[in-house]
Amino acid sequence: MSDNDRVDEAGNPPIPHDADDHRIPARKAECCQAHADELGRLPIGWCGPGCLRSRLPDPSPGDKLPLPFAAMPTQPVEHWASEPEAHDYPAALDYLTLMMPAKQAKAAVRALKKAPLSHRKAKDLLRASGLAALPKTNVHVAKDLAKVAGGTKLSPVLIVRDDTSVGSLLLIADGYHRICASYIIDENAEIPCRLISSKA
Repeated sequence: MSDNDRVDEAGNPPIPHDADDHRIPARKAECCQAHADELGRLPIGWCGPGCLRSRLPDPSPGDKLPLPFAAMPTQPVEHWASEPEAHDYPAALDYLTLMMPAKQAKAAVRALKKAPLSHRKAKDLLRASGLAALPKTNVHVAKDLAKVAGGTKLSPVLIVRDDTSVGSLLLIADGYHRICASYIIDENAEIPCRLISSKA
């Protein structure tokens, strides 16, 4: 059976591909506004996780989108859940006990469970934490990008702010890789956080 005769689990025919595109299905991609602009042209550069464009050579001016791209929504898809997952809190405790006494860490986790959600930009969370954005090749970031591409929403992140002095760095108690994944998708993305003061 040739590639052209194969279909996927949904009965869709294979996406046309170049030899070096690793056969990433375009229909599962997350694409930016430019991929669905009124001209239907492929933009230069990579636009999102799993995007077929990331594995193709730069197009010539006027190249047309494959049909699956043309059918994609023009607005970004929300990729955050409304509440943290239960296992996020033990993970946060494990990290915080490295940064502060166990008693204080346990109190911080109790406060995180009760804290309301706020929203902060991915780029600002990284800057305030002093941490670098990990690349999409990082195994944990790649897993989160794959979740988003597959329609799975990511868990909100857990943040502790040190209020003992001005300019202290944020502690990302849980969610560093999710922040990095969101930064790759859109550095201005508003990430839901549970944010508390270390004095809480």
